[in-house]
Amino acid sequence: MNVLLVNHRLDAAGGGTARKAVTLARALRGIGWQVRLAAFAFGPAVEPDVDAHASYLPHAMQRWTIPTRWPSTVFEQAAWADVVVLVNHWTTINAMYAVAAWRHHTPVVVMPCGALPIFGRSAWIKRAYNAAIGRRIVGRAQAGIAVTALEARDFDAYGLPRERVHVIPNAVAVDEASAADGQRFRQRWRQQRPFVLFAGRLAAIKGPDLLLRAWERIAPTTSLDLILAGDSGDLAGDVERWLATHGVRTRARWIGPLDHASLLDAFSAAHALVVPSRFEAMSLVLLEAALAGCPVIATTTCGVPDVAAQGGLEVEPTEEALASALAHAVAWPPGEAADRGARLRAWVHGTYTWVAITPRYREVLSQAAAQRR
Repeated sequence: MNVLLVNHRLDAAGGGTARKAVTLARALRGIGWQVRLAAFAFGPAVEPDVDAHASYLPHAMQRWTIPTRWPSTVFEQAAWADVVVLVNHWTTINAMYAVAAWRHHTPVVVMPCGALPIFGRSAWIKRAYNAAIGRRIVGRAQAGIAVTALEARDFDAYGLPRERVHVIPNAVAVDEASAADGQRFRQRWRQQRPFVLFAGRLAAIKGPDLLLRAWERIAPTTSLDLILAGDSGDLAGDVERWLATHGVRTRARWIGPLDHASLLDAFSAAHALVVPSRFEAMSLVLLEAALAGCPVIATTTCGVPDVAAQGGLEVEPTEEALASALAHAVAWPPGEAADRGARLRAWVHGTYTWVAITPRYREVLSQAAAQRR
């Protein structure tokens, strides 16, 4: 079967949706399907093998990316595909490929990865997008894929019948975690002291501001450092100003975005990963860190169930709760941190790997493709 996966961007700054598109493409090729990817041309893809299977569209601007032209390949790819999978939601590239798919009567599957609710800045632009085409893209889809049962409810507001919505959780690749090297990360970033890690966009939805204020509370009581890794976002200016004022005193720094191999190295090196998200459908970075054996501190709004039962710490998304959890975690002796990491690794290995999840994608996408007129 021919599958076309569409996402706004496939480079490291694409975050979780880029990783989702790339790893799903690899998993589907592993069962013998032909898979192509489409994205805007921002930079090299998160994995070296992706570019051979990807098409990149020219564009202008960054946040609300506008295509500079509509290549004929958009329609050619939609005609080639048995099913078009649209990742994320608030993107012009999804609109382009939806129109092309409709013209060729190619079934569309939407996989928003938590993007359907209007959250954060630019709410009026998102409402306009939905009014112009976003609501039709979702409502006309042959199927929707949610990562949790909670996210499945988001489709109701778009008119997609619940029987067309399928819950398939995020998945991670076992072989990638085995290549992680914590010492390589320490050498690259000259990081000798133990550290706590944040990995994600500097955006309000990800909660780096909550983490920084929590860290300021507990920094005087610990010798650990705080490292923030990830692309800039709507809070980048606030984070940079905070670090300029408090970074040296609290031993906190931002190192920018990491490619996926370097991120895995960071997980292997970190004392713990903190996921302070105000809202996420299902945190992929949490699963990847856990598979690498990194202990995690996560908010109850990060979308991953049972974290506390599997050895992690789970708290409400407030600076007070995060400060309390951080104070507890930085006091873990090495043996306890390793034990928690091992429990988390075993949990993810048994529940959230592509080996376990791919058959569910095969079923949903095959059913959608069978509806092609």
